[in-house]
Amino acid sequence: MTIFQQFEHQKEQAMQQGVQQGMQQGIQQGMQQGMEKGMRRGKAEHAHEMAGRMLANNESFEKIARYTGLSIGEIKTLVLEKE
Repeated sequence: MTIFQQFEHQKEQAMQQGVQQGMQQGIQQGMQQGMEKGMRRGKAEHAHEMAGRMLANNESFEKIARYTGLSIGEIKTLVLEKE
C-alpha cells in the first residue's frame, strides 16, 4: 500500500468516525429535547386539569392563576372551551 493509499484509507476512517460521532450526538440531543418537550407538555396538561377542577369549584380566576401558573387569558380560554 502506497503512502497515498494509506492516507486515503485513514482519511476515510476518520470521516466515518466523525459521521458516527455526529449521529450519536444528534440522537442524544434529540432525546434530550424530546424529554424536555414532554415534561413541558405534561406540566401544561396538569395545570389545565387543575384549573378545570378549580373552575368547577367556582374558584376565582386570580386564585387559579396563582396556583396553576396559567394566565388569566389562558383560564378564560379554558372556560370558553368547556362551554
